[in-house]
Amino acid sequence: MKTFFTKSATLIILFVLSLYSPCSSQESLLAPGQSSPSTYTKPRVSIITSIFDPKDMFIEQFLIDITRQTIFNECELLLIEVPASPNTRSIIEPYLAAYPNIRYIKLDSDPGLYGVWNLGAQLAQADFLTNANIDDRRNPYCLEMHAKALEENPHIGLVYSDFYCTRFPNTTFEHPQACTLANIQEFSPKTMYMCLAGPMPMWRKMLHEECGYFRNDLSSSADWEFWCRMASMGIIFKKIPGISGVYYINPQGASTDQTRKKTLERDAANNKIAQMYLSMWQK
Repeated sequence: MKTFFTKSATLIILFVLSLYSPCSSQESLLAPGQSSPSTYTKPRVSIITSIFDPKDMFIEQFLIDITRQTIFNECELLLIEVPASPNTRSIIEPYLAAYPNIRYIKLDSDPGLYGVWNLGAQLAQADFLTNANIDDRRNPYCLEMHAKALEENPHIGLVYSDFYCTRFPNTTFEHPQACTLANIQEFSPKTMYMCLAGPMPMWRKMLHEECGYFRNDLSSSADWEFWCRMASMGIIFKKIPGISGVYYINPQGASTDQTRKKTLERDAANNKIAQMYLSMWQK
């Protein structure tokens, strides 16, 4: 048990660093044009974003990037801010004025990353959900290709794609810097020890009624646990061809912070998950 988990935990924590091939800068895309806000009706996709950016390093570039999505006018962006920088609101304000499909929620206290995701899932108006981390950057076609896949495959609960990884902050999809390609496996429940969904999946909102929500007691791995829970309950995932975006290996990120305290917290959370789903992984 200990040997198996040590190996699987290493795969999870270092997932973005191993078994990858160099990425190519030839896959760059032009930013799509902005659609008229007047076309906004019920959203096709709800994008859930937790804003914790004390130094305002990521939020403006994130907003520039996410609003380039080809179907952004068909989406709603839920910006949920926990107490951080006093300047964040002033950065967000022009986007709130320009895009009526951006909803801004300011919290008085921090419920944790997965508490924010749970709140976003409950407030979401669309049938499809995705998380968008402010330090990651998307392929402008990511949401379109994932939503299309869910619409065309009603038996699929979650979709995901390969993604780039970088150690350079604010790296865009069109201009990757020293990045690698995370070539994720096709879905099967027994390979969920590798957290196949990755950092940019899209899933059906109704699955929260069936499977519950993210566990807030798992400080850095609640998404992995939720995906495993879904798979254990018979929900089918599908890998979609293409690249979803650029994942930033943030030295202060919940799953990539290598300080002793965060590493111990992460190991404890991963241990709980391994005990819960080891039998599924070994089938």
